[in-house]
Amino acid sequence: MKWQTLVECISKVTFSQATAQTLGALTASLMTPNRIGDYGAKAMYYQPHLRKKIMFLNLIGNSAQMGITTILGVIGFVCFTLHFQPTLNYTGIFIWATAAIITISGLIWAFRANWFGKKRKSFKKLIHFINTISKKTIIKTVLFSSFTLSHFFVSVLLFTVSF
Repeated sequence: MKWQTLVECISKVTFSQATAQTLGALTASLMTPNRIGDYGAKAMYYQPHLRKKIMFLNLIGNSAQMGITTILGVIGFVCFTLHFQPTLNYTGIFIWATAAIITISGLIWAFRANWFGKKRKSFKKLIHFINTISKKTIIKTVLFSSFTLSHFFVSVLLFTVSF
């Protein structure tokens, strides 16, 4: 349903077509490193002029899944730390946080410094395409991603031994 919702801004697909595309892409991704085949396999179901958009929509779906996973992971980590009170390596946490801040700052600086000058037109096209995706579609995608992980989260809570 998540893929059907995402791709509806380009073309209407039925639930069975979206399921076939998702399962076909999953099969292809099992044979490629880091599931990269998922992007190309879903794109193969569409006309060549739509393939870049399809790959980007797939990226949006995977990013929503990763964002929800990260949020629930942080919540789980906080609950774990509050309940078990482990000793944490604050120096390591500080180093990782500093590296993340430097990396993000560097990327922001690179975009502002016009390092990607030749790709500026491509970025404008990408921004235009992002603006054509409705907020309703984005919200549905995030909700489908949340449902997937919250279902797993509830299953873990129901079927584990209590502390």
